[in-house]
Amino acid sequence: MTHLGTQWHPIGVHTRREKPKLVQTGPYAVVRHPLYTCVLIQELLFALVSWSYAPLVALSITASAFVVKMPIEEDLIMQDATVAGEYRAYMQRVPAHVIPYLW
Repeated sequence: MTHLGTQWHPIGVHTRREKPKLVQTGPYAVVRHPLYTCVLIQELLFALVSWSYAPLVALSITASAFVVKMPIEEDLIMQDATVAGEYRAYMQRVPAHVIPYLW
């Protein structure tokens, strides 16, 4: 999260940043949603640590929610004229949403 700096912004909050900036360094150079990657890895590790299938159910529900949420977030970014062109180029350069070479 240190790469986000002042760009951290919860979705659904209708405040506009004065100087929006696209973060493309660190984990954002590999995947477009690295925080989601961390959440999915964490749930997978919960399944291994607890020797239970319940975290795998949570993993599938969370992954399904991310499938719905990611296009919404990306559409919001594309609506911002100050970063839309840069984000379009970023999407071509970093095609992976969550898992490199897979998703």
